[in-house]
Amino acid sequence: MRFDGCKLTMTLEPQFPMVHFQEEKTEIDTLSAQEIPTLRATEVKPKLDRFIVRQIKKREGLDFETNVKEKYPDYFSDEEHFSLKYKMEICETEKINAEKQVVEQKRDEIFFCKGKSSHVVFLSPKVTIICFHAKLRKEIESAIEDFFIVTNFGGKQRKGFGSFLPKETNFNQNLNEDEKKEIAKKLKEETGADFCYEMSFLPLERVKLYRKMFRNMNTFYKAMKSGINIKKDFASPYIYVYMQKKGIDNEKYVRALLGTAEQISYTYPKKLDIEIKKTGTKKQSDGQEIKLERVPSPIYFKVIKNTVFITAYPVLEEIYETQYEFSVKEGENKGKIRIPAKDEFDMGDFLKEYVQYYNAKFKGCDVKVGEICD
Repeated sequence: MRFDGCKLTMTLEPQFPMVHFQEEKTEIDTLSAQEIPTLRATEVKPKLDRFIVRQIKKREGLDFETNVKEKYPDYFSDEEHFSLKYKMEICETEKINAEKQVVEQKRDEIFFCKGKSSHVVFLSPKVTIICFHAKLRKEIESAIEDFFIVTNFGGKQRKGFGSFLPKETNFNQNLNEDEKKEIAKKLKEETGADFCYEMSFLPLERVKLYRKMFRNMNTFYKAMKSGINIKKDFASPYIYVYMQKKGIDNEKYVRALLGTAEQISYTYPKKLDIEIKKTGTKKQSDGQEIKLERVPSPIYFKVIKNTVFITAYPVLEEIYETQYEFSVKEGENKGKIRIPAKDEFDMGDFLKEYVQYYNAKFKGCDVKVGEICD
């Protein structure tokens, strides 16, 4: 992708839809333009700015992102903000309503939002960038494709939603092994992980492929974090199985290592709703207490063509050994529970063991999960 003068224009192809949540069922055709999920420049440009700055920092061996601004002040809009000096506009070339209220059943609540209906929409946005700075144009051209390869947008983006690629990206519809390795390398560089896994699917019509991908990602995530029923046989959350092998049982809040929520439900041996206080607390070495709000899951899904890539960001440092208050709705049980320490959990080892378990346990799933090796 190249600028034509001061203008770069590209059309994005949806790889996985954007998702829109509502408290009540509403036909998507009745929503206003503002209510329909769309890709917005207010989200894309700040993310692209940060991506470009990180690329420059890495390339030039700078210690901090602020050093980039010190070295290239003319790249930035002003001294106060961290915004690069270009303009971006996004408009829709087409919208395809793929499904209406696709996810309303209880089994999908952990993947989506409890008590809400959803619409998913495939978008083909047209992106226009205007930049009058010649050297900054080169930085944008160098970064733009990789940026979309590793970035999702909108709601539930860590679960794969809101994935786009420029039409000019030269990948086969059925990714070959070299293409998978190229994408995996970029995802590992972005997340800092040294591992990347994949689910590859046979070609299907777009909506059917989306549903099949969703079903497999949903099973993969639920079996890891919350547990899942398979033909009346309950498979315990693998995070508990894994930590118990490490000698850590229910005395610690191990599930929080995969992200925290305001309420969690256990369904075995009986349904049990446990409410976790929204804010966790932790004392620092200086004795000061810090508060930790909701923490996103480190697990990251990226959909490109016929493949779902799975990797992970680092677990947020502050969450280790954080203490949460909990209460059980049925009864008066209350207490405090602590998240394990950093040296008690290794994400790379956890995912490696989980993938082996998943492939053996869920033999009836559409695809196996494989590691992409360098």
